[in-house]
Amino acid sequence: MPPITPTRALIVLTTFLFICLLWTGAFPHEYTPPTPPSVNSDAPNKEPVAAPVLPEPLVDNAGVKPGTPVLEKQNAQSSAPKDVGPELDCKHVRGADQIMIIVQTSKSETSDTLPSHLKSLLSCTPHVLIFSDHTSAMDGFPIHDALSDIPSTTQASHDEFHIYANLSDASYKPPPEKAALLDKWKILPTLYKTATMAPSHRFYLFITPHTSLTWTNLLQWTARLDYRIPYYIGAPHPVATRKYARTAPAILLSYGTLQLYRSTYEDRHPIRSIQPLRLPSCLPRQRRMHPVETPRGRVPHWEDAAPWGEGDGRQEVDEWMDA
Repeated sequence: MPPITPTRALIVLTTFLFICLLWTGAFPHEYTPPTPPSVNSDAPNKEPVAAPVLPEPLVDNAGVKPGTPVLEKQNAQSSAPKDVGPELDCKHVRGADQIMIIVQTSKSETSDTLPSHLKSLLSCTPHVLIFSDHTSAMDGFPIHDALSDIPSTTQASHDEFHIYANLSDASYKPPPEKAALLDKWKILPTLYKTATMAPSHRFYLFITPHTSLTWTNLLQWTARLDYRIPYYIGAPHPVATRKYARTAPAILLSYGTLQLYRSTYEDRHPIRSIQPLRLPSCLPRQRRMHPVETPRGRVPHWEDAAPWGEGDGRQEVDEWMDA
């Protein structure tokens, strides 16, 4: 019989593993605690670093040179209030200073005060412009007349302006159906006045008193976009085979779009010959606009969309240019 058989080898291996198990787990061993790190007690006491972990936000100094980022000065921590209310928080959210909110309304839509949901939104927006069909003030916000630059000859030749002279009277309440006829005249002047009154913002959101939105979601979304690209963003309203931008859900324009529109507006017609034209058609995704040279000058061209919409009171481009 051989001295080493598979059975004897298995018995030896099992015995060895059993002894190792007893040695590591069953028998007590002396525990040696880890050595703590040495601390230099002679080191000088230094002030803690007060600078924030995140870098300071970049803001656009478009009033001097559009598109040039500069570092925003950080206020001293000692001057900042310890207890910051919710209204102060939403006004100082990152990116809030880069968006201009434009409210388009009429005297028939607003009474003595703004809707509660609109006042909540405007309390969080640092920059607000309100345009209507008259000049007034409401809840501390000045209301600008979008129709003030339309010449008297144009007003006399259109019936919808018959109530315009009475809108400056505080006691006059226009019929909603007649006041709505003036809305088509306010679109282009509102865009142009916004471009001249507030030219240094990255995005411009045009809303109505019925618009509801989440302010912080809007800021997070626009932070992903390049404001120098001509964006024109809105909800589509299909009419036959065309789509138009709906004003109630809001229309978002970038800095590049509004400056391009301002240049086109000034090149194509003077203030004296304003005619009611609708904005270019809009798809829900982001659209780009670029100028096209024509015998009549530079005109805006929108990809896969008609350059001008159709609707009640629309004037043909040729008639508009010849006016």
